Amino acid sequence: TFLVIMLILLLLVTFTISGGEVALFSLEDKDINMLKTKQHPSARRIVDLLEEPKEVYASLLIAGTFVNICIIILSNFLFDEFIAFEKIPLMLELLSKVLVIAFVLVFAGEVLPKVWATQNNLRFAYGSSFLLETLHLLLRRISRWPTTANMDEASRNDSMPMSKNRCRAEVASVAWMVDSTKCPVSAAWMAMRAVSTSRISPTRMAS
Repeated sequence: TFLVIMLILLLLVTFTISGGEVALFSLEDKDINMLKTKQHPSARRIVDLLEEPKEVYASLLIAGTFVNICIIILSNFLFDEFIAFEKIPLMLELLSKVLVIAFVLVFAGEVLPKVWATQNNLRFAYGSSFLLETLHLLLRRISRWPTTANMDEASRNDSMPMSKNRCRAEVASVAWMVDSTKCPVSAAWMAMRAVSTSRISPTRMAS
């Protein structure tokens, strides 16, 4: 029961991360200016997050990847706990697991939250701002490594700093390219194959 609740919580987290990413970086200048005039804590959080869009995007990408990996491993463990696969061929077992887990990840972690966030970006940004800020604070140092390297390279090339609007546009473009090239089915297949074929228990994996 605890593992099932944990899986549901992880799905809610990946739902919020995926939708919050789209909602945050799809806000227009008029929305941001309106948020700057408000004293609501969520509005202040959104404005603060948009002050460093590259670092925020890197933090969300790291957090989303980690949560999805946890969902895949936990789902595989629950499959083995509640469903008997002894009489089923290994390839059929892997295929069934991959299809189910990939469908859940794509629907709950990609399609549904991004469609919802696109249609209600400001409302979704308000609702997800606390989680996004928390994840960014936890992963800020890690997310700053690649951005700091890019800034150092730009300074060596004597390039001019980008404006905030251009920076947001670049981050949104990178987000779209990453999302359009992601293949959750392939990622799930690789992770499930590694776990299922080895048949290693969580305690043995930890050791």
